Amino acid sequence: MSPAKLIDDLAREFHRRGHGAIVTAQDGIVREAFEAAEESGITVLRIRTGAIKSASWWLRAWRETTLSSVMWQKGMIETRC
Repeated sequence: MSPAKLIDDLAREFHRRGHGAIVTAQDGIVREAFEAAEESGITVLRIRTGAIKSASWWLRAWRETTLSSVMWQKGMIETRC
C-alpha cells in the first residue's frame, strides 16, 4: 500500500469520526506558493515545491531533502490566513 493511500485512509477516518483533517501534499504545478481545496470534507493543502520526479538527480535530491521544511514553512502561512 502506498503512503498516499495510507494518508488518504487516515484523513477519511478522522473526518468520519468528526475531526478536522488537513492533508499537505507537494505539487510541482500549482501557481501560488500553495493552494487549499476541500475534497470530501478534508482540507487538502497543495504546496508548490517544483517538479521532483522529472528533475535532474541533484535537483531531485535537493528538493526531497528540503521538502519537509518547505512544506512546514508554506503550511504555516496557510494556517495563519
